[in-house]
Amino acid sequence: QKLFEQAQQNGSVMWQDVFSFDNKWLEEQGLYDPLTGSLDENKIKNAVRKAIDYSLEKKDMKDTAIWNGAIHYNTDNIHIHVAICEPNPKTTRGKRTQKTLDKMKSVFVNELLNSKQNYKDINNSIRNEIIDSNKKVKDKKLKRLAKKVIKNLPDDKRQWHYGYNTMKEANKYLDEMTEYYIKTYKRKEYEELLEKLDKQEQILKEAYGEGGRKKYKDYKQNKIDELYQR
Repeated sequence: QKLFEQAQQNGSVMWQDVFSFDNKWLEEQGLYDPLTGSLDENKIKNAVRKAIDYSLEKKDMKDTAIWNGAIHYNTDNIHIHVAICEPNPKTTRGKRTQKTLDKMKSVFVNELLNSKQNYKDINNSIRNEIIDSNKKVKDKKLKRLAKKVIKNLPDDKRQWHYGYNTMKEANKYLDEMTEYYIKTYKRKEYEELLEKLDKQEQILKEAYGEGGRKKYKDYKQNKIDELYQR
């Protein structure tokens, strides 16, 4: 309390965050029992800490800021209030960027839902089960498409990267190769990947809601694009 009073006297910015939940969602995730009113406070507190730690790192306040938080049960939605300030202020601008806010939400949700393993599983499916660089395939269609790729490569070898604009013509045949290869040799693995992506997208949709930003909606397509690029 004294440090917060010191921060106020020294003109510190006061950052105030609210983490609010749909109680039904908490119940579905096994974090809340409405019959007993029991909440997995340790898990929620840890997720809040990770999100706040990220925000402090982004504003270079890790060593200068103090903060506290409190879980409130007094409304229809369980929520956490967080207050942050600097006893000896070094930061004068209080506003966070939208990018930082989005990342804070992402850190919070991923920590709360143990999503790291889900993401790891999806990445392994892409890199190890589908791409499988050790697999040698003799296929006339792939060979024919490969020749078209080579024919359309830019003269400058430094530009031989999938994301370059100068690779536009070559990429058409690269994408056709990828699609054909998957359908011919990795159909089962690709269908399993799509199932995992659909499941994770639904988890993100429930966690973030369907507001204007719709953070969940590009996840599946971004991962498919990543597969094609790799």
